[in-house]
Amino acid sequence: MQFAWIVFFISLAYLGLLFLIAHFADRRAAQGRSIGANPYVYSLSLAVYCTSWTFYGSVGRAATDGIGFLPIYLGPTLLFMVAPFLLRKILKIAQAQRTTSIADFISSRYGKSQMLAGLVTVVAVIGIMPYIALQLKAVSNSFDILGRYPEITATLPLSTGVLDDKAFYVTILLALFTIFFGTRRLDASEHHEGLMVAIAFESLVKLFAFLAVGIFVTYFMFDGFAAVFDRAASNDALSFLISGQQLFDNGSWTFLMMLSALAAFCLPRQFQVTVVENTHRSHLDKAMWLFPLYLLVINIFVLPIAIAGLTTFPGGGIHADTFVLTLPMSAEQPALAMLVYIGGLSAASGMVIVAAVALSTMVCNDLIVPVMMRFRLLHFGRMESKTATGMLKALRRITIIGILLLSYSYFKIIGDSYALVTIGLVSFAAAAQFAPLIVGGVFWKGATLKGALAGLSAGFLIWGYTLVLPAFAQSGWLPLAFVDQGPFGLVLLKPQALFGVRWDSPLIHSLFWSAFINIGLYLIVSLFTRQSLIERTQARAFVDVFQQKNDFATRPWEGQIRIAELERTVLRFVDSERVYKLFERYRDSSLSGYSSGMDAPADLLTEVEKLLSGVIGSASARVLINTGLRRSNINLDNVLDIIDEASSAVEASREVLKSVIENVDQGISMYDREMNLVAWNRRFVEINAIPEQLLRSGVSLRDICRYNLDKGEYGEVEDREAFIEHYLRDAFRPERTVFEKIRPNNTIVEIRRTPLATGSVVTTYTDITQRKRAELELTRLRNLLGNIIDSMPSALIGIDVDGRVTHWNREAEQMSGLSAAQAFGQPLSELFPLFPDVLRKIQRAIQTLSPDQASNLRWENEQGEVRYLDVTVYPLMGERVEGAVIRLDDVTETVRMEEMMVQSEKMLSVGGLAAGMAHEINNPLAGIVQSVQVMNTRLGRDMEKNRKVAESCNTSIDAVANYMDERGITALMEMISESGKRAAKIVSSMLSFSRKSDLKFELRDLRVLLDETVEIASNDYSLEKNYDFRKIIIEREYADDLPDAWCEGGQIQQVLLNLLKNGAQAMFDAAAKTNQEGRANIFHLRAYPQGEWVCVEVEDNGPGMSSAVRRRIFEPFFTTKEVGSGTGLGLSVSYFIITQNHRGSIEVKPGKNGGSCFVIQLPRMAPDSV
Repeated sequence: MQFAWIVFFISLAYLGLLFLIAHFADRRAAQGRSIGANPYVYSLSLAVYCTSWTFYGSVGRAATDGIGFLPIYLGPTLLFMVAPFLLRKILKIAQAQRTTSIADFISSRYGKSQMLAGLVTVVAVIGIMPYIALQLKAVSNSFDILGRYPEITATLPLSTGVLDDKAFYVTILLALFTIFFGTRRLDASEHHEGLMVAIAFESLVKLFAFLAVGIFVTYFMFDGFAAVFDRAASNDALSFLISGQQLFDNGSWTFLMMLSALAAFCLPRQFQVTVVENTHRSHLDKAMWLFPLYLLVINIFVLPIAIAGLTTFPGGGIHADTFVLTLPMSAEQPALAMLVYIGGLSAASGMVIVAAVALSTMVCNDLIVPVMMRFRLLHFGRMESKTATGMLKALRRITIIGILLLSYSYFKIIGDSYALVTIGLVSFAAAAQFAPLIVGGVFWKGATLKGALAGLSAGFLIWGYTLVLPAFAQSGWLPLAFVDQGPFGLVLLKPQALFGVRWDSPLIHSLFWSAFINIGLYLIVSLFTRQSLIERTQARAFVDVFQQKNDFATRPWEGQIRIAELERTVLRFVDSERVYKLFERYRDSSLSGYSSGMDAPADLLTEVEKLLSGVIGSASARVLINTGLRRSNINLDNVLDIIDEASSAVEASREVLKSVIENVDQGISMYDREMNLVAWNRRFVEINAIPEQLLRSGVSLRDICRYNLDKGEYGEVEDREAFIEHYLRDAFRPERTVFEKIRPNNTIVEIRRTPLATGSVVTTYTDITQRKRAELELTRLRNLLGNIIDSMPSALIGIDVDGRVTHWNREAEQMSGLSAAQAFGQPLSELFPLFPDVLRKIQRAIQTLSPDQASNLRWENEQGEVRYLDVTVYPLMGERVEGAVIRLDDVTETVRMEEMMVQSEKMLSVGGLAAGMAHEINNPLAGIVQSVQVMNTRLGRDMEKNRKVAESCNTSIDAVANYMDERGITALMEMISESGKRAAKIVSSMLSFSRKSDLKFELRDLRVLLDETVEIASNDYSLEKNYDFRKIIIEREYADDLPDAWCEGGQIQQVLLNLLKNGAQAMFDAAAKTNQEGRANIFHLRAYPQGEWVCVEVEDNGPGMSSAVRRRIFEPFFTTKEVGSGTGLGLSVSYFIITQNHRGSIEVKPGKNGGSCFVIQLPRMAPDSV
């Protein structure tokens, strides 16, 4: 008994977990983050088909019939895999009609008949209550068996009192759960996401539990499948289980497969999860294979468990329906037994909850509400909003409790007379009575309401007579003679041998006669009765659902009602937000004006009916609206005639429109708001290369997208489903979209999507391949021309007649520092303000239509650098003068080279002059210098001969020297000597300048030359100079990859020494003039490679030079020093050494720190190239 309490509390905990899961899913859905609106939850929710019948009863049936349990699962498998078109069409219709239940669906097809809806509801409730009772029985039995652990009872527990019955408390708990999550919204057409997520979770639990016990039995109690089947084959009493011969002999497989296939969409709970709870029809695509896979997996271990049970419990002491639970108990595996119990509880509770939701909706909408309306308890304009809503919710909750209590009562009445499978098949046969009405209704327009009523009524009566009444007789509620001898002894009316025809199975007997009479009356009565107008309208809406322009067809209404009154009525049953949105949307789309006092048009009444259908069912919704209409005197037959004439006119217009669409060059397709193809033309097929077998009215855009994915239309796609969802969202965006697509065959298609007010989307496809090729060729030529213009060394500027820039090539960007984007549209006069003469030439060229030019125009850019430009102006001619093209050539380097050539010419001229003068001057100059030296020698006191000669003249050499000093003759002689030496130095420089002597050229390391020159300059210290080189900071910046230079080392050192001395003099002079003797004087010495040259830079931070000085600095005899401080030949000689002797270059530019920077380029030559 203690273990029973453990089972009880675990049961409560599991139901609490289901409550939390459902609550969490509902909360996520309310936040817009749904976890239930996906195909996997949808597919798992379909597994509510697998009830306790599957969990326990399949093993029981396998223990008696072997593989005879399989047809129950092969039927749904074949339905989903072979006939998905039927389910797709039912889904499309149900969503278009806002169907709330199977009764609502059937009644909508047959003119929204309340009578038919009520009849379907009665059949469903009576037929499904045994099935619900089966679940309660399974839970109660499994609880009692497991609660006695470790004892295994030989027989199933006997019935007990209500208060002692666990099934009663399970019934109450499931009722509360269903009420909480199944009636939170009044609109039954809305989805119960929390409930469906909980059902999907239960499907996983029962699958896991069944696989766990199957693996345990097969691989732990036995040695695998082979061992189990070998045990059966070796036992004569069990070998028949794996043969299946008896089943094929009597043909029961065919009947059972047909029955289970029909039950997969005719059972109210299956219709609820498959149709009503479907959030998107595309989820059915996933369920087509996932649901059959689930059925396959959960049945793998059924036969091994049955064989193991019969082997473990021989003699029939343990009921076969309990083998799944008793086998783990016999192996002393309480945890596994508890898991099995939870799996069975999941299977039973899932079915009970969904069936209760479906049946309560049907009972409330199709039985209770019509009765209330009949007795004026629920009337147009009679009840306040909160009162009506609250009352309807309360009715649904009471209905749920009533249905479950009635099912529990059936369980108590029938007791143990039927096995689980038998009870389930009884309900299957009841649900199968709906199949002719559903299948015939969606494919045959001629079916009538009277035919449906006749067929369903007769089929239901036959079902009850041949199956239900015998069940009561076997339970003792009717005499057994009723079954054995027939009522009143009429043998032909025996319930299980009707009209003398007997079958081995009472189920097949009942199924045959009920289906025969149901279908027969349905066809015969429909053929001999006439449809009403609403029946005809609904028949077209159902059968031609994929051709319908609107999901919910506008139907005729007999009477009028004010819009304001209609709105007030709807507010009593539907939440205000949805009502206001409906009327606001209608007001915005109304073309003929809108006023709340005007009569509601037919299309608005139809939309209101659609909204109310989700709350009280389509039949009650139509009746409710009809009660508020003011009747007119129009004859309904006249209305039919008018509609027929209008239909003919519409059909003619449609043919004209079709002819026009077929002959346009664009491909055209139209998808309704459910994303189904409803119209297309020939060019659509040709452009998109879609096979004819795929194209049919109603084919989903998802299917077309998937086909295009398969043939590689969109390239390589990793996540196909994510791509399809994104594609569908883009296709149905609310705004108009235009884009281009390159197809795999390299054709280019322009696609335009236009959303319509109805929610449909029209898409046009235009083959623009030729246009795009022309555009690409034009773009290519434009780019080619642009590249040619940009690659030119000249700056090209295009201007219009107003002088604004229209083109600005890359060289113009580099020259001006302005990008093309900055220059476009700007006046040229603002971009080059220093060009007034050019602007006049441009105007003159445009006016005279002839080119003009100007040369060597001086222009200073934004960096202060002076450049020289040649400008040529070409007028631009089209149909008229459209502007001009200006070519700017930077000739700065050319001008500099010309200046250098002039400089070189000057140097050569001076050199020739110096060569001639040097010889003429050098001889007398030598005589003067030598004579002065001789005079100094003869006046020297140290020379003995000088003393003797002086004494012979009666004087002394000292007196002569004193006389010479006193009279300044000695100083004059020193001045003559110094001047002579200076003149000799000038002559020597002039000879060096002019003479090309044999020089020793070799590869030298410039770093070494620079450092040696700095050392020489540092040792050249003299008080006569006004600078001290040792106080100058030397900054060296030598490149690591500096190559050797081909040069004459002595001359290069001469040049460098000259530059260093000049720079030092300039820095110290500037410091003295500005009283900044304490500031740091710095030389920056740089050496680096530059192409085929090696560059040396000598930069000081002195006062620098003006541009005028820089232009003349290399001229002979040009100097900036004071008179007597320099000859003006040092830099001229340096220029000559670099340019003439070394074929290099030397230039001066402003330094980075305000001084001057001399740049020397020397050739970089390998020794073997000389």
